[in-house]
Amino acid sequence: MSSRVEQLQNALWKNQPLATSDPNTGPSVLLRPDDPIWRAAKTGGLSSLLTSEEISAYSEVEMIAAKIEIAYERLVVMHADRVAFEHEFPATNFGPDLSYASSSDLRQYVHLLTHAQTAAAYVDRMVTGMAGAEAIILRSSFDVREMRASEQSRQSAK
Repeated sequence: MSSRVEQLQNALWKNQPLATSDPNTGPSVLLRPDDPIWRAAKTGGLSSLLTSEEISAYSEVEMIAAKIEIAYERLVVMHADRVAFEHEFPATNFGPDLSYASSSDLRQYVHLLTHAQTAAAYVDRMVTGMAGAEAIILRSSFDVREMRASEQSRQSAK
């Protein structure tokens, strides 16, 4: 996506011809992790059987998952907005023919792509954080501070 944004910016500000875009399949499907222990304890009213550390740890993962779902839903809407915009132009084998696009159209397209790119990066960071939290729980450690530290170190490693 960043190369397409760069192509559009060059077309806008440097009057370079706009190359055809690569096919884009859109957002991939995200699966929410399912922990049967936490789900059963929560829905069955058995969370009192878990330690406070376990409850905090599972709640942390659940909070991250909720953030991912919200961000992902926004990303899907952004993808739909971009596709709708592209369908306003004649189609080629590689996407819309933006040679008919005005400067204003290209600016709108850059806007759509950069917002989607930012949203995708956020989802990626949150998924990385989720992986760190899950890894700690799988080690039977329920220290939320350790989870958050792991999330931060995984995100800074990217």
